[in-house]
Amino acid sequence: MDTLPVMKSLTMSSREIAELTGKQHKNVLRDIDNMLDSTGSKLSRYVRSTTYVDNKGETRRQYELDFRATMLVISGYNYDLRLRIIDRWQELEEQAASQANKDSGFFSLCICQ
Repeated sequence: MDTLPVMKSLTMSSREIAELTGKQHKNVLRDIDNMLDSTGSKLSRYVRSTTYVDNKGETRRQYELDFRATMLVISGYNYDLRLRIIDRWQELEEQAASQANKDSGFFSLCICQ
């Protein structure tokens, strides 16, 4: 089953995962590297390696993960950390759906009897 086009673009960065879980970004990167090594090419379309510029102006690596890859990497974390990530994904999906409705000019009309 295909997802809505707007949902295909939703990602969460490894830096956001680190922030939400209270882990160091280098450790989240390690966890993602290990996950990718273990799964081979099975996740290559769900995880994208990117860079960002830190506060010192240096280019650093990060990952952008879709929902499935995010859930897989955090499945080894404790329940509270998993809950924070799941709650954030729900926020991202709600924001995307709201934006899609605004972009399409769609509105619903309820005629109640």
